[in-house]
Amino acid sequence: MTGKLPDSVGKNVRIGEKTDSALADLVRGLLQKPAEEFGELLGDSIGILGDRIKRKRASNTQLGLEDAGTELNRRKVNLKDITPPDEEELHDVLQGMSLTSDGRIRKLWAGLLATRLDPNGVQNIERPISAVLGALSPSDAQIIEIGAFVTQQNKRIWDEAKAKADISGKNSSSLLDHAKISKTRREELFEQSQDLVASVKLMISEYDLQKIESSHEWADNLVRLGLIRIIEFDRSITNSPKVPSKVELSALVQYVDNLRKDFEQYENFSGILPDPKFIVDIVEHDMRVRLGFEFTRFGEKFCAACGLLD
Repeated sequence: MTGKLPDSVGKNVRIGEKTDSALADLVRGLLQKPAEEFGELLGDSIGILGDRIKRKRASNTQLGLEDAGTELNRRKVNLKDITPPDEEELHDVLQGMSLTSDGRIRKLWAGLLATRLDPNGVQNIERPISAVLGALSPSDAQIIEIGAFVTQQNKRIWDEAKAKADISGKNSSSLLDHAKISKTRREELFEQSQDLVASVKLMISEYDLQKIESSHEWADNLVRLGLIRIIEFDRSITNSPKVPSKVELSALVQYVDNLRKDFEQYENFSGILPDPKFIVDIVEHDMRVRLGFEFTRFGEKFCAACGLLD
């Protein structure tokens, strides 16, 4: 057997095809040929597979670099102003890009590279971040993306409502402060809340989150990697709230009533580490979006490094 490939093999090996008849023939041959022919056949099959993998990895890397360029343009970073990464950092990112065919994971790698190249971004790519990124599944990336979006938008709306309620200089930790901010959000920032709800509904449909949620293991990998924690819903605030002597009664009543409606969904909750109930939930009665998890400090750092959180 010579090292030259038959014409039919050359024509059938293409990047991105779901089925490759020539490669399938070689795999079948590896399983069926007698032992004396195995060595030569294995050499040819590895050569073809190796070339195909190289081309696929090069294509993945090119797409990732294009995504990184798009992200730098979005940040208005001129290429002449970028801060070059270390060789090891660049190797880790390019290798990560090359190994994934999933567009969302590749965009996380692209965001990580863009953050490193951005003169206003991080000064180095920490190994734990690149290691965790390499351990994500496509559904993990979807959960992280929608989680970061909801977290950032909720914070933006809450901070604006906090300022409008004229308590922006306080830590707003009291029940009364929360009631005032919630009332302001509902009455003065309804359109922003409505836009957020509409955007999240589109993401839920696009990502098919209901299918992901149907697996009770959707949070396992993200929790194991230290990116998220499942939110525990504490009923004590509705059992014995400490009400100040002077309150805006209507705001407080509305706030506690909304809490009661939220907690009604968790009648069977009894564990210290609860099973994940949902990824994201739209609270229609309050035009609000909430997550069934929150990012850990490392998770927030990870999202910021990948360009998902400011």
